[in-house]
Amino acid sequence: MECRPSGWNYGDTTKAFRLGSTGGYIRKCDGDAFAALLDRHDAEFSSAIEEDETGSGYCYEMFRYELANHEFCVTYDLDPTLKALGLTLEDIAANPSLQNGLALALAAYREE
Repeated sequence: MECRPSGWNYGDTTKAFRLGSTGGYIRKCDGDAFAALLDRHDAEFSSAIEEDETGSGYCYEMFRYELANHEFCVTYDLDPTLKALGLTLEDIAANPSLQNGLALALAAYREE
């Protein structure tokens, strides 16, 4: 399938597909590139966690951002944060860097 913006017909719904429940759509001809983008993102995420040996760098910032993004200070519910990150309590328990990063982020909330 040719994938050029000049060849795009906005009335032709056979050339696009929906991205699940996100409300987004992409051209079918961009599907492989989109999948590769998601794979790179997953690899970068895993690598950044691995490289943060103490949990006080990327892991801390990651948890801090997502706790705020999911209003932990209001709800005190950790589940939305973990879901957004694709992590479970078991994942955190198995990784000292994640444990420390989460503990530091939670401590920062308590200080505020």
